[in-house]
Amino acid sequence: MIGLLWCGVDSAFAQRGRDAQHRRRAGPPPEPPGAGLAADFGQANPFRPLPEDRGPLREGEEAELIEFTRQEMPHAYRLLERVRERSPQAYRRHLERLIPRVRHLRRIFEQDAELGRIIIRHSRNLWALQRGRHRRERDRQAPERGRRPRQRMRELVAENLRLEIQAIERWISILEQRRDQDVERELKRVTHADAMELSAEPPEIREAVAAWQAVSDPEQRRELRARLKDMVAEQVDAEIARLGERVAGLRSDPAGEVDRRLNDLLERYDRHAPRREGRGQRRHEGQEEGGKRGPSPPRRP
Repeated sequence: MIGLLWCGVDSAFAQRGRDAQHRRRAGPPPEPPGAGLAADFGQANPFRPLPEDRGPLREGEEAELIEFTRQEMPHAYRLLERVRERSPQAYRRHLERLIPRVRHLRRIFEQDAELGRIIIRHSRNLWALQRGRHRRERDRQAPERGRRPRQRMRELVAENLRLEIQAIERWISILEQRRDQDVERELKRVTHADAMELSAEPPEIREAVAAWQAVSDPEQRRELRARLKDMVAEQVDAEIARLGERVAGLRSDPAGEVDRRLNDLLERYDRHAPRREGRGQRRHEGQEEGGKRGPSPPRRP
């Protein structure tokens, strides 16, 4: 259900450093900080970068983002510095790729620093789960050793469930505090949207906007706008209520939810294991048979 916005900004650097080692290993890569939480937050999603996060850097902004990374994600900062030392060109590529995510995460910290730290912890746990996957594969032939990675993975899944509940509850609190501002902002958005943008709205919203646009009488426009505002407010309230229901569902059976997630995770990992083991076995058999084959042809000069 949750993978939080990317698998962590720092995890992205770590993954790059291990690409050569794991390139031949099949299976799902770590999800991007917020990727899993995105499914729970709908339109009011604090974990999805905005279009402006992808814009060009303003003067001095790069240094600000690097300093933010150093303070809040020291592990990511150290990895980035190592990339810079090895290859300035690779450093620039990594930085350009991650700037939208760092911008976005810094904006979350400005709203709620603790929520931002929850995202980072959740993402680091996701990366630890990915490492646990590889340990599990390595210990597949030693069941007594394989139990340890599974227990550690269960602990990480359980911790992430707690972090997800905390994140949703904090976001509910933010939405409740800024409800009136959100209603006004959303009302402004739909009344200034073009037909393409409105196509994603519910039919009742599209009809209300069309009715408001079609009249010119000031009194009628005020009445229709007030009706449209009530509809938008209902949407905002429904989103808050839906998040509350989600928290209640997660709290209703945490042990069962952890078991379900862990089993799903292990099944995804194990689906890819036979192919790898098969390749390794065939390679081993080929090596054994190599002694029975004739001499290799001479190399060309």
